Amino acid sequence: MCFKLNRRGYCYLMAIFTYSNAAIEITYSIIMLIHYGEHYDWLWALIFAWFPILFAGMFLIIGTCLSDSYLRTKRVLLKIWIAVAIICGFAIIIIKIGIIVRPFVLVGIWRNILRIVVFCCFLLLVFSFVYFPCLYVQDLDEELDF
Repeated sequence: MCFKLNRRGYCYLMAIFTYSNAAIEITYSIIMLIHYGEHYDWLWALIFAWFPILFAGMFLIIGTCLSDSYLRTKRVLLKIWIAVAIICGFAIIIIKIGIIVRPFVLVGIWRNILRIVVFCCFLLLVFSFVYFPCLYVQDLDEELDF
């Protein structure tokens, strides 16, 4: 594995990335709402789409921290995280596309390029939200089969 981390370590890393990215996104959205007012309805949707992910992030942390005697509970908690990350992650992707497309003509080309690069990084982050916990759940399934 990369950097000698096990799959449990990657789940911890995803939880840290989840909470840090959510804090940045929610703070930026609130600042934009204060600055521009009611013109950005998509920002309200973006703020509210992060809350289920933040709540399910607790399931990711708890499911990763549990001892090995609770394998079935760990699997359930991690699968809840995976389902919420997929559903809300794609909802946030759709909302971000709406945010990028709406004022695309109004701002300069460099700002649009920056928005698209940040959006591509977010796509990679959503993929990581699901990929590493899925690998950890597969490891837990293999342990349960024995």
